[in-house]
Amino acid sequence: MTPRNGVRIFLVALVMSASPATAEDRATSASVAAAPAIVSPTPMMVAAAPPETSAAPAASPATTTVTTTTVTTAPASSSAASREQEPAVAPMPEVVARAPAAAETRLMVDDFEGEDIENKLGGRTNVFQKAPSKAMVSRREDTIEGRKTRVLLLRYDKQAEGGPYGLGGWCGYYTLLKKPAHLIAPADGAAAAATPGAAPEKSEEQYLDGTGYSSIVFWIRGEQGGEAFMVGLADRHWDKIGDSVKSEVIGKYLPAGRVTTTWQKATIPLDAFFVDYAKLGSIAISFEADAFPEGKGSGTVYVDDLALE
Repeated sequence: MTPRNGVRIFLVALVMSASPATAEDRATSASVAAAPAIVSPTPMMVAAAPPETSAAPAASPATTTVTTTTVTTAPASSSAASREQEPAVAPMPEVVARAPAAAETRLMVDDFEGEDIENKLGGRTNVFQKAPSKAMVSRREDTIEGRKTRVLLLRYDKQAEGGPYGLGGWCGYYTLLKKPAHLIAPADGAAAAATPGAAPEKSEEQYLDGTGYSSIVFWIRGEQGGEAFMVGLADRHWDKIGDSVKSEVIGKYLPAGRVTTTWQKATIPLDAFFVDYAKLGSIAISFEADAFPEGKGSGTVYVDDLALE
């Protein structure tokens, strides 16, 4: 190998090795150049660490305060939670408050607890009868669904022949829903003196507004079972003529389909009576000929808690 050729080979090798070296150097140079930018913040962070470390003891009270604040905050959160729960509890009294309103839709006409001949509304009660049929009432002690109570005893004897029109007369029991008319005294003596001999004024009868109710309800049992009757309801018109609109035979409105010796609750829709519900005058238990296969019948029934619902 001549010196010239050796120089050539050296130069070629130098050039070939210089190219990648230059690329690596550039990459290395770039990395080295960038390193201070990456590394330089590190000393700053490390430099900042000692103050935090040295401040840690001083910060202990602050840490304790934070801990205390955290513990104190927990009850506050509980109080907030309690306040958030209050609206959920608040509606409960409203539901309870509505219960009496629902109860007001039931009007007790007579519970038969006393010995008076008046019902709970102050209306008169009694039997009605036309010979040869007859009826009588009394009060008895009894037990309904485990509770002791006084009930109405109603004894009847409905005949099929004799009496008006040869139909055997009629009998039953009534209770007034209206407040009858009464005499009104003069306001003062001067007014009475101004019109000597004038008759006292008479108030109007006050009929019961039954538009808020949908049925007549009561408890019923028979002494022998199989007793039958109809329920009558009178408005102002029927009251004036001394009669009432009748329901179907009571068995239709009883769970057993007939009167039995055990207590049952009868529910008769007011729709069964085509009357003026805004002016109700009376309710009746009527022993009609149509209630008996042979047009006549006798027996004893017991009634309790007559009401409108």
